[in-house]
Amino acid sequence: MHEPFVFHCAGINHVDFTSNTPYASNTALPITTSCSFNRTLWRATGNQLGREARAFMNAGHAYSTYWLPVINIVRDPRWGRIIECAGEDPFATGEYAVNLVQGFEHAPESPYTLQASACCKHFVANELEA
Repeated sequence: MHEPFVFHCAGINHVDFTSNTPYASNTALPITTSCSFNRTLWRATGNQLGREARAFMNAGHAYSTYWLPVINIVRDPRWGRIIECAGEDPFATGEYAVNLVQGFEHAPESPYTLQASACCKHFVANELEA
């Protein structure tokens, strides 16, 4: 079994797809989702990913820890991987990360039960100078 992670622009990735878990949902790119400035959308997106993560884990096709979201601040568009980030505004990126992680980890109908665990990527030590 592969160690899973969430590659946000494709949904859940690196899991075992079988007949009882044949596919996962696709979601919008983080850069486009964050441009909506819609915290409800961010939380709902996280919740959908978390629900699917739990389903794959319950079926024995994934682990419980996922690497999401990428919270690097986009400072130079030449970097090439800006689609994985929420944008260039530190405040908006922080709000995006908080809402996505809260939605991912806790379902609205069961706020005290952990769906899956999120680990923000590149919080420190991945600086990019222009």
